[in-house]
Amino acid sequence: MKKNILSTREKAFIISIFGPQLEKELTIELQIGNLDERATVKYCIISDNPTDDYDKEIIVLLAGFGSGWTGVSMLAYYLAELGYKVCMLSLPGYGNSPNPEIYYYSSVWKFFWHGETLAAFAKQVFPGKELHWIGHSMGAAILAKFAKNHDELVKSLMFLNPVGFKARKPFELSAKFLFNGLLHSLAFHGDPVWAELKKYLPAQKSPFTKERLPQRVSELNLLCEGSALEYLSKIHFDVELAYLTAEWDFVEPCNSERFKMAHKNTSWYHLRGVFHNATMLKSDLTAEHISTFIESLS
Repeated sequence: MKKNILSTREKAFIISIFGPQLEKELTIELQIGNLDERATVKYCIISDNPTDDYDKEIIVLLAGFGSGWTGVSMLAYYLAELGYKVCMLSLPGYGNSPNPEIYYYSSVWKFFWHGETLAAFAKQVFPGKELHWIGHSMGAAILAKFAKNHDELVKSLMFLNPVGFKARKPFELSAKFLFNGLLHSLAFHGDPVWAELKKYLPAQKSPFTKERLPQRVSELNLLCEGSALEYLSKIHFDVELAYLTAEWDFVEPCNSERFKMAHKNTSWYHLRGVFHNATMLKSDLTAEHISTFIESLS
């Protein structure tokens, strides 16, 4: 049943702790790769206890196609409620992060520079920390590429309704993304938690402006190649992986056996009554499954 109002505890948590952290969008310039290439990204760090700098383990959330870090902020809210420190970031060309050079999103590199940006971010912002990476939709494909090359920076991987692990036609995937967005808007309308969180979120640049469309087209084509399953098969077998699949995700329904064959250390979690956008609608349920997986690693 959909809730209609916030509890006193929830509203107090957002107003006094979570909301003020959402307003603090941070900026960092990264040196990426072995060459003198640079990228600037915007990010936000939230915690139920923002004055505590000890946190040994941190969750890093990566949003999907067309979304900056604010798109995963509701999932971050529920994870913070459970006591986790969470970082959300916008890759170059997303949210308020500046647009990258053309080479960055060239299909020839197959998400390579996205992955190198994450590696540089982890080393500069969280040196020596144990990082749990969660990628939603396209974010999962990017994390597969990243983890293939930088498993030393990964405590665990979680793929949330991943896209890019199965070949298909660009028109088909585009239509499914659009239809999913429409259904999500209808189902999510009036959610009280999201209505309160939006008061604190910074305005985000559109991912589909004229200057950003070439990057979106390149990324869409890469997703349609389905090559992320190949990246997954080359991730070191010691890396623990969780796959969280929504019951009503029609964007890219995935065969669990293909994932388990590609990487043996795979845990499976089924999100009942959830659509593709599991970072928002019913993200409290998503957060509970994420917590269960992380606790299982102890």
